[in-house]
Amino acid sequence: MLDRFKEVGSIAFGYKIIGKEEDLQNLIKVHKIEGGIIAIGDNFIRHIVYDKISHYIPQFNFIKVIHPSAQIARNVLIGKGTVIMANTTISSEATVGDFCIINNNSSLDHDSKMLDYSSLGPGSSIGANVKIGLFTAVSLGAKV
Repeated sequence: MLDRFKEVGSIAFGYKIIGKEEDLQNLIKVHKIEGGIIAIGDNFIRHIVYDKISHYIPQFNFIKVIHPSAQIARNVLIGKGTVIMANTTISSEATVGDFCIINNNSSLDHDSKMLDYSSLGPGSSIGANVKIGLFTAVSLGAKV
């Protein structure tokens, strides 16, 4: 785990801190890292960290992470670096942009679109044909 605020070797959320963003290029070689995510809840800060990492390592592979309990229709488009947490539902023809976060127990209904760096709080529910804007955070339990 990388963290610019914690000391290398310390533990955060049960994981050892191995460096900061600027150490990533060397860490990729040493630890044979093939890809990763940016696990930061603040949508705009997630974008800033993406810019930093892309500056140091333009070819870095940002993966999408989807919890096995998530229910996602087959024709949903999901962008790179997106995290989809437990018990979420994403219905047909929905689009989820790059670096989005869809929190636990939330839903995105059919034909809706989340633009890059947007997020759904736990238990939020987005109806059909809704567009969630760039950097937008839909809060805990919100209904749109």
